[in-house]
Amino acid sequence: MRVLRGFGVWRGLMILLGLALMVAACGDSDDDSSGSADFTSESDDNSSEDEGMGVSTEGEAGDTAASLDGDDAAGVLGIPAALQPTDIGRSIVFTARLEVVVDDVVGAGDSALQAMEGIGGLLFGQRTESDPRPRTVLIFKVSPNDFGEALDRLGRIGDIREQEVTADDVTERIVDLDSQILSSEASVTRLRTFLEAATNVNDVAELERELLERETRLEQLRGQRRTIQGQVDLATITLTISQRVLEPAMDLNTSFIRGLDRTCPGVDEVRVEEGEEFVVCLHVENTGDTVLADVALADSLLDLNHDDFELVRGESGEFAPGQRRTYRAVVSLDGSRFTNTIVTAAGASDLDVGVVARDGVLIEVEESDSLPGFADGLDAAWQLVQAFIGVIVLVAGFAIPLLWIPLLAFGLYRLIRWLVRR
Repeated sequence: MRVLRGFGVWRGLMILLGLALMVAACGDSDDDSSGSADFTSESDDNSSEDEGMGVSTEGEAGDTAASLDGDDAAGVLGIPAALQPTDIGRSIVFTARLEVVVDDVVGAGDSALQAMEGIGGLLFGQRTESDPRPRTVLIFKVSPNDFGEALDRLGRIGDIREQEVTADDVTERIVDLDSQILSSEASVTRLRTFLEAATNVNDVAELERELLERETRLEQLRGQRRTIQGQVDLATITLTISQRVLEPAMDLNTSFIRGLDRTCPGVDEVRVEEGEEFVVCLHVENTGDTVLADVALADSLLDLNHDDFELVRGESGEFAPGQRRTYRAVVSLDGSRFTNTIVTAAGASDLDVGVVARDGVLIEVEESDSLPGFADGLDAAWQLVQAFIGVIVLVAGFAIPLLWIPLLAFGLYRLIRWLVRR
């Protein structure tokens, strides 16, 4: 009985101890749950922020992204955030093309070299020209990790006119080349083994020929692999530095589209049939450094004025430097002829002078070989009537000034007869 009572006491103590442990565990669980919830919320906030900026939060990239606002993070160090070099286990080729205008091309070139030396950039090529205006083109190679910093530094040299940044994933090409290289190496090894064991002269010659072809192919594959890997290891930046134009300038190019179911641009040359409708595309670019206004187009040989052209690309209003516009007009001709397109624009202010651009292109029109119809006959008859009326008008115009001669002759004749009768 005492034993049962003792067992009941111990069982009660065990139950109380278990309840205490459960209460403590519940408290810890609540604390952990709340901490986990806060961490998840913070992580979600960071994730959504990172997704909005398009940059990685690992290491320095995360610190940089966290310190930027939404607008600033759209292009870290001058390049799109989505193109920031990150270690994602892929082989990426980064390239950029940047064009700036400056007052001193030589000085800007020296500044570009100094800027790239500061981050270990290498000059791989340079081309300088002075006609039609001073310009130099520099090709730099830089580590992908310094790609954004390099663009940022080069963009500060002058006023950016055009910038293009691309990222090409070449992982599959490298994997494919590696596979082909392994196969070629195995094939070369087998042929060398066969060549060592060959005793027949013809067999030796055939094996040597096959071995030479496969070794050549292997070296070509290795060269392609090295070239691509070099592009991955060093990003390429092509910088064009142009002299700032202190006067307005425009460039005009003409293209054509045979038919009416496509939009500009078209081809440089066109051959159409007589009476066939086609599209004339005019591409106008403000190549100067001043804002232009009141852009007007006309072509006297095609009988087109500004109202005949439709603006299909670009914006109307002020024509800023570097902007492009594309116009189109529908034309039909009855014979081959040159275009004589003239584009004029005035300066945006009273102190700016205007500018004119011209372009002339031959349009070849083939004569129609179809049988004439009723409309063609009616048109020919009307042209004949017009020609006849023109001849009559011409004769009348010629005869009227000379009408006094026959009148004078008739008067003299009557006078002579009267004198004879007297």
